Amino acid sequence: MKAKIFIVIISLCALTLTSCRERFAEINQDQSRMTEAPAPNALFVGPLFKLGDYQYTEWFYDNYQYIMPWAQVTNKGIFNGSDFNQVGAFGSREHAMYIDIFDCLFEIRRQIDSYSAEDQAKYQNIRAITYIPQVMQALKVTDVYGSIVYTGSMKGRYEGVYTSTYDDQETLFNVLLAELDATIEVLNTNHSVEQEALGNRDFVYQGDETKWIKLANTLKLRIATRLLSKDLALAKSVIAEVIADPSGPITSIDDEFRWAPETDYRGTAHDLWGPPMATYNLTEFLKKNQDPRLRFWFERNAFSQDIIDNFIDAAEERPWFIPATITEPWDRYYGAPASPDSSGVPLGQTHNDYSYDFKDPVSGNSVIQVSRLNRRLQNPQ
Repeated sequence: MKAKIFIVIISLCALTLTSCRERFAEINQDQSRMTEAPAPNALFVGPLFKLGDYQYTEWFYDNYQYIMPWAQVTNKGIFNGSDFNQVGAFGSREHAMYIDIFDCLFEIRRQIDSYSAEDQAKYQNIRAITYIPQVMQALKVTDVYGSIVYTGSMKGRYEGVYTSTYDDQETLFNVLLAELDATIEVLNTNHSVEQEALGNRDFVYQGDETKWIKLANTLKLRIATRLLSKDLALAKSVIAEVIADPSGPITSIDDEFRWAPETDYRGTAHDLWGPPMATYNLTEFLKKNQDPRLRFWFERNAFSQDIIDNFIDAAEERPWFIPATITEPWDRYYGAPASPDSSGVPLGQTHNDYSYDFKDPVSGNSVIQVSRLNRRLQNPQ
């Protein structure tokens, strides 16, 4: 009897080990030998995440180093140098578009299009949604670079075509509007079969088609603003279409495209060089109109009323533009002139008051007189 029980136990163990080995082999496939790709909805989370994950270089290079100084929002230091209009390293918004975002979005559509008609019908909403992040990134890239490869993109992977023409913005905007219109039409359709859901793989909207429609309409408005000075009739037509759509554009906080993959995500950002300083013309204009955005866009300088009193009591020189009595918060924001020619020492003076190292007569510490860009607001972390 004991012998029979022993044989049964050994047999069961052998079957269990065989099953485990087969299951292990199934789970731990060599990726180069995999024959089945992940489901289309599983591929969506990658490009959605990459929409924001790369943006450190976009802010650090494109915005801080070039766009903001060119627009005279900030200076690259206290003053701009003679080379401030020269381009060096640039952000990776274009690289991210093709390599990190387009690749999976195109693959999702390719997979769906390879299904049987019955299975294709279940994925029409997911297929349509893939165009929205694609358009979002294309708009960001063309805003900086103008003409881009769009209609011919990804043909190297699927067709072996490695040369393509650049689409100018007139062509591109028409294509993007057509893609958004087609997406909205699909998402507004009452499908005859139940649609596959993105669920938590869509960490922005959790697969809520109505919110994706609102985002698509908002992108149409973004395109319309770029058309206002070039094709007013088309811009008005696009705006009218968005107004007429029952879903409309994003109008509430609940519908915002809030890119937040997890609560403790801090990105790859670092502090800024310098950091960038405010410009004279912008700060003076905002102060003149008491524009509240001034208090968020820039940091206050160090010349509080207490510090100024220390200079007055010690009969020490302070920057010529700092008044004796401070009106908070407006008198705490000053910018240096944007022209590189302004960085020298003015005639008849021993130093430039914008860049001179003033020290508090009481503590001996340096006190900065020019406002910095608000790093707490701007830093992608």
